[in-house]
Amino acid sequence: MTRSAPFYLAIALGIGLLLVSAVEEGGASGPPDTDADTVPDSSDNCVVEFNSTQEDADQDGYGNICDADFDNDHTVGNSDIPILGLTFSNSGSPSTRETDLDVDGVTGIADVLLFRSFFGGAPGPSGLSCAGTTPCP
Repeated sequence: MTRSAPFYLAIALGIGLLLVSAVEEGGASGPPDTDADTVPDSSDNCVVEFNSTQEDADQDGYGNICDADFDNDHTVGNSDIPILGLTFSNSGSPSTRETDLDVDGVTGIADVLLFRSFFGGAPGPSGLSCAGTTPCP
């Protein structure tokens, strides 16, 4: 295979550019992974947020990091607020796992801020075809 001048230039300038050059030459392979968490989009329970652990405490097919719909009515809204409030600052209890959006072991201010960013929307998106049903592996 003959390498073009940009390929050799990329080697001289560094690894990051080498990867870009390889992509430009058609060297990229594998299924899409939008959030770069090493889980292909088609198997990712939250395709737009990095979540390599794929934590899904309520097993509805939406990863915790993009699932602030605690009552599973397919909308993040007013009915989810009391659930978040009851688990705030509690750690380790089974109910806290669902409201621990950032998966740090406690429902805290970071989770409240994530909840606020999802308010009024739906959970997800998920690449799993079973998302929205329980259980969804």
